[in-house]
Formats: sequence, C-alpha cells, structure tokens
Amino acid sequence: MLLVLIALAVGVGVIVTRTPFGREQIRRVVEGRVGAGMRDGGSLHIGRISGGLLTGFTLDTIAVRDADGQLVFSAGRTTVEYDPRDLLDRRLLIKYLEIDHPYVHIVQHEDGSWNYRSVFREARQQVERRVGRKFGDYVV
Repeated sequence: MLLVLIALAVGVGVIVTRTPFGREQIRRVVEGRVGAGMRDGGSLHIGRISGGLLTGFTLDTIAVRDADGQLVFSAGRTTVEYDPRDLLDRRLLIKYLEIDHPYVHIVQHEDGSWNYRSVFREARQQVERRVGRKFGDYVV
C-alpha cells in the first residue's frame, strides 16, 4: 500500500510539473495567491511557465501594476534554477537567475508616496514568533 501511495504521489508530481496543463494550474494558483497579497487595484501577470519545476523553471513574462494600472515592474524571459532540498529546508537559495529586459518604473507621487509601496500590502508584525525559520526568512 505504501509503494502504491508513493507511486501515485510521483505520478501526480510528474503530471503537475511536466505537462502544460499542470504548469498552467500552478501559474493560476501562484498568480492568485500573490495577487491576493496585493493592495486593491494592484495586479500581477505571469506568462507561460516552462521547465520541470523540480529544479527550476522559466517564465515567459511577468508584470506588476499598481492600483492606477501603471507598470511598476516587468520582465521578459526569466529563468530560475534552485535546489529542491533548500525548499524543503524553508530556504530560497537561487543558484542561477537570468532576466531578459527587466523594467522597473519607480515614481514618487506629489503627496510623497511611492508607487511601489502601493502595490503590496504592508507585512503585519507578529506578536509571537515561532521558534525556527519560516519560509522566506532566508533568501539568497
């Protein structure tokens, strides 16, 4: 029974990471989760994902817009490589990163606010901090 469960998990993993349908589902989930963390009106667009996702992936395009619809960040083909063992250890250690045609547009409005600060919600301070590392505490 254990071998059947392991084979089923491997099969699902292959379907999710190696097929266009699976990668599209992952793209939708990531775009939705990150989009939920954006302020009202901000938007994130992630283009087609290619690669196996186990050790790296390539994004066709990525774009972040503020509440006014102005482009804050965009990039063409973006390739990322990492070690999956680092992800299991709650670290994000990028071995290789290549970004084609990055574009960053930072504007300070007349009221003194910056456009990039209006894109993502402020992180809430936690009163209690768990012992140990959370995902994202270590990013290289």
